[in-house]
Amino acid sequence: MDNFWTVFFSNYRTKIKSKSFLTFTILFTLIIIGLMFSDKIMNLFQPDSKPVGVVTSDNELKEIVSQMTEDQLISGGHEHEIMYFSNKKDAEEKLADDQLAYFLTIDRNTDRTLLVTFIAETDVHDEDVASVQSIFSQIQSYLMAQDIQLSDEEFLRVLSPAEIVVEKMSSNLKDEENHLSTGFLIILFISLNYILILSYATQLATAVATEKSSRVMELIISSISPTKYLFAKLLSTLFVGLTQVAVWLLVPYLLYKLNIINIDDSLSSFINLSSLDTEMIGLGIIFFVLGFLLYGSLACLFGSLMSRSEESSQAVMPLMILLLIGFYIGIFGLYNPSSTFITVTSHIPFFTPIIMLVRVGFLNISFLEIFISLLTLSLLTVATIFVTARVFKGGVFLYGKGSFKNIKKALDVHQN
Repeated sequence: MDNFWTVFFSNYRTKIKSKSFLTFTILFTLIIIGLMFSDKIMNLFQPDSKPVGVVTSDNELKEIVSQMTEDQLISGGHEHEIMYFSNKKDAEEKLADDQLAYFLTIDRNTDRTLLVTFIAETDVHDEDVASVQSIFSQIQSYLMAQDIQLSDEEFLRVLSPAEIVVEKMSSNLKDEENHLSTGFLIILFISLNYILILSYATQLATAVATEKSSRVMELIISSISPTKYLFAKLLSTLFVGLTQVAVWLLVPYLLYKLNIINIDDSLSSFINLSSLDTEMIGLGIIFFVLGFLLYGSLACLFGSLMSRSEESSQAVMPLMILLLIGFYIGIFGLYNPSSTFITVTSHIPFFTPIIMLVRVGFLNISFLEIFISLLTLSLLTVATIFVTARVFKGGVFLYGKGSFKNIKKALDVHQN
């Protein structure tokens, strides 16, 4: 057992000190910190909102515009103060001096409709034009209501939209109010599951093949059994992945606890942090562990069959394809999590670690269904580890051209 822990800690220390581990961990930590301070970062690059000019010589029209807009015009997501001009030349001078975002000239046609001319220095954004059109369409409606002597109350009744009441006989959607927040977190979870499982599975296959090709494996096996070595390698790499996850969870928690960030001022404009589902986070970690053990053990199996490190990337290609398929199905599931296709594929063990997260995040799934998926995934993982252990014992002693056909040879060597 001492040999097991020696290999375990040696592999763990080597990996957490590696440049790839430190680079990826620090880089993603900085991304998390950047997201937590996204509002402050965006404010640094947010230009000051310049006033918008309104040119009209019609005092009645000016008064109505002021009354209906409260001298504030919202366009392009920005709030602009309105500056009034009686002639166009003054507005042009202000625009030329970069003191206006743009200005509008307002005239009345013969049929009493409004003619609004949008004048900008250079580019004209469609969203700005759409905002101006919406505002002045309401003003035009108000003017026409006055012409036919509608009261303000009658005018508001004319403009009021039809009331739509939505009733659902049944819905299995979870927390529809925070759908966007949940979607963002699910994308984050399935992306990390995909990246971490794939990267560490590839590392395992490469490490085993490299040790085997350099004959280091023969020295290792002489002091520790192949099965113990396999488990030490697999579990230590799993703990390296969990260390990364722990760092990424700990950073935002500490930032919040130390009052460095305010939960209401950081991502809450885009993500409702208070709606975090602890069940989803817990299941996400469990699915990551089981998914890692499943794909990691297969990576060790394939790596033990290869005699050169160059062959390891080809060996893990089937695993890469399976993970990629699961990832894309998961992305598709974001738009239709209750579809039959997503339901069926979420119970396929090779896809469960990714796709089931989508369903757990969006849908009210029964505990029994989650338990069945976990049980199925766990049974396949245990079976895979058992088969890998048997093949690994013989595969590390096989040399020559690496091939999946060597599985039978490896089993024969193990039996002998």
